[in-house]
Amino acid sequence: MLKNITYPIFKIQNSVSVTGSDLKNLRKFYAPILGSNAVLLYEYLRDLSYSESDDSGYYDYDSLTYLLNMDIKTLNDARIKLESVSLISTFIDEFNRKTYFVLERPLDSSSFKKNLILANKLIKIIGLQSFERLMGRERNLFLSKAKDLLDASAKYDEVFDQDNDLGFELASHEIDPSDISTTEIND
Repeated sequence: MLKNITYPIFKIQNSVSVTGSDLKNLRKFYAPILGSNAVLLYEYLRDLSYSESDDSGYYDYDSLTYLLNMDIKTLNDARIKLESVSLISTFIDEFNRKTYFVLERPLDSSSFKKNLILANKLIKIIGLQSFERLMGRERNLFLSKAKDLLDASAKYDEVFDQDNDLGFELASHEIDPSDISTTEIND
């Protein structure tokens, strides 16, 4: 972890295209965890990655302090928070004395729920009811109106032999997905 950026000249790359719905997910799921400065920095870096105004594609990290109205410590704290949840990766080119940021796509609600670390952190901050309400907003309208639906989807263990996949034998008891809580994992 770099507390300070050594080389202020930087370039931004996207590992994948970050869309408007990705930015919505960023604000919706990550803002309570990261705070507004980190969200602003991510969105600004994303905008710069699509900007073609600079011929070389390089920018000055120190100039972000006045463009985003943040001091350098606040800017670095925001960058470190983004790195900690894998929204950006920072690379240093010692030879050319440049910094490279690689932007990653924010998780959608389905992936966010499956990430136990982030889901638990968000639950701790906003509470379980708010978390469930936030995650439930993306439900399919048809499924939310339909009653008495039975999930008939194939399960992994019904299709594949589990013993060979993990290299060890799993416990013989079944886990009911409706009983799984993201707040703790039981062995």
